[in-house]
Amino acid sequence: MVAFLIKRLLATIPTILLVTIAVFLILRLTPGGPAVAMLGDQASPEAVAALNQKLGLDKPLYIQYLRWLGNALHGDLGRSAFGNQPVTELIVQRIVPTLELSILALIVSLLIGISAGVIAAVKRNTAVDAVASILAILGVSTPSFWLAILLVLIFSLKLTWLPALGYVSPFSNLATNLKDMLLPSLTLGVILAAVITRFTRASMLDSLYQDYVRTARSKGLEERTVILRHALGNAMIPIVTVVGLELGGLLSGAVIIETIFSLPGNGQLLVTSIFNRDFPVVQGLVVVIAIVFILVNVAVDVVYALIDPRIRLG
Repeated sequence: MVAFLIKRLLATIPTILLVTIAVFLILRLTPGGPAVAMLGDQASPEAVAALNQKLGLDKPLYIQYLRWLGNALHGDLGRSAFGNQPVTELIVQRIVPTLELSILALIVSLLIGISAGVIAAVKRNTAVDAVASILAILGVSTPSFWLAILLVLIFSLKLTWLPALGYVSPFSNLATNLKDMLLPSLTLGVILAAVITRFTRASMLDSLYQDYVRTARSKGLEERTVILRHALGNAMIPIVTVVGLELGGLLSGAVIIETIFSLPGNGQLLVTSIFNRDFPVVQGLVVVIAIVFILVNVAVDVVYALIDPRIRLG
């Protein structure tokens, strides 16, 4: 397992380097360059030149990239153009809301998605299956921002059960924090649950008609044991695959949801930095998000190996 993990981690290095190069070049291909974008089109040439020198943008591109990469390897992603605060410090300060939102949304999606998918597969071609399939299609087709606004209208403005905006740290008041996070996590979790439901149903239908399931039933095992241990256990690899892929959707969706619900996370920081044209922060955040997404896929490969030991041999 250790050799398998080391091999997969080493394979991510070229991908991460390509991501850093792409992000670095795209930001420097903006009209007029980052300095003009930050100062505005009416800025004087002297002001643009001074900012270019301050940010090190007067050097050749390859020198700028190698310098930035060397600093990044030591945990230094540069400094914000507004406030001169280290980008790494900004990201760390805002990581708790983003991490909490992603974890809660993932829990919601797994509870709803796997349960609905299993029930739909067991109740195949019944009204329950039809309802679950329709809801899954609606969930896949629904934009996260529209669902967020709808939930705010219903639960915050009409019923006044939950707050529409705001965030309290879980270390300050856990009950208030969970109340604040309920609508954002439901918004992201329900949409991801729709995808998981469809894949779980398809994977379960394939497992329920395999020989090992019929053998388990012929031995007189309880139906719950047959479904959860034998059928679902062997249907997990496709489910783990889609969960790993959709975690990237959680990261991108958090950008929108954090802005709508005023959560002080990295998603809101990214949106604010884009509007402020704070390119060092945008560059650092995009690279961090890309690396997290790559590492999530490595974790998915590790889970494959834990579920099916034959994958390790490959």
